[in-house]
Amino acid sequence: LTSLDLGSNQLTGSIPDEIGNLTNLIYLALSDNQLTGSIPESICNLNQLDGIDIWGNQLCPPYPSCVEDYVENQDTSDCP
Repeated sequence: LTSLDLGSNQLTGSIPDEIGNLTNLIYLALSDNQLTGSIPESICNLNQLDGIDIWGNQLCPPYPSCVEDYVENQDTSDCP
């Protein structure tokens, strides 16, 4: 699997730690959903990632340094 586009699908819940096991991913889109919680540090295992869209969710900081430039427009009103 090299591309995973799950954007604009009204997904809820958190991003699973297992996302980091998809080491062949080049593109990951999780934008414009209703994802909550934190972004797992395992996402930084995606060394080949060339594009990532995770804006427009409800993900709480702190964000892993490898994706902090791509995390924007998050509704953090329910974050601790």
